[in-house]
Amino acid sequence: MKKLLLKTISFTLLLLMLSACKKEDFTEPVSVNMEVKIAEGSSPHLAFKLGAMMIDQIAFDGQRDQGGDVHFTTEDGEEIGPILFPYNQVGYIKRFDIPQGIYSHMSWHIELEDLESDDEDTDTEESDQSSNDVQVSEGALLISGVYTKIDGTQLILYIIVDEDEQFLIKTEGGDGSNSMTLVTGTSYLAQLIFDPYYAMQTVSVQSLEEAEVAANASESFIEISANKNEALYENILFRLGRSAKVVIK
Repeated sequence: MKKLLLKTISFTLLLLMLSACKKEDFTEPVSVNMEVKIAEGSSPHLAFKLGAMMIDQIAFDGQRDQGGDVHFTTEDGEEIGPILFPYNQVGYIKRFDIPQGIYSHMSWHIELEDLESDDEDTDTEESDQSSNDVQVSEGALLISGVYTKIDGTQLILYIIVDEDEQFLIKTEGGDGSNSMTLVTGTSYLAQLIFDPYYAMQTVSVQSLEEAEVAANASESFIEISANKNEALYENILFRLGRSAKVVIK
């Protein structure tokens, strides 16, 4: 009887120890580096060259199959940026420590902050091409490129997203699935991808031909923002947010 009792107690203690170890595993952090890039794409009239953004705050929501859900937010007031991401290159955002586990859902809530208009790092033309004195509206996310008109003339094109806008970004694994596994001891990339080519698909060439054009001493440009070409802005903003995604690799 005593032997049976001792075996029962030992077995119970073993289960408790295993359970504690298992619980401990779910708290092990995994290094996730977040980057941002412009999606690959092509258009006969558009070529996107550069993105720039400033982030005010990032909130993460993750649902795990085991170990409980994970929620965190970057500290308020600790701005991230300015972040530059030329086409075919990535811009570094931040490293996160996220508990390991099998995630059935991840989302990122990104709040923007105004880019500093006098900050040398956000001088898009210095990094892009021809001019360094183009004056455009201040914004928090800027994607610039070139629009080739029907007559062959080229205009700089700016998509400028206001700081009041927020993005709730869907997340997927490298294989396109919603299920993502993070394993301790492995480093991962979380690539935030903006797709201006998709955003511009419903904008006709005629609309761009008729868009308001601004100019300075050195060049002409089209600004699509909350202040200029507003009808185009609302359409593009919706599709830019809809197509944005984070891919875990």
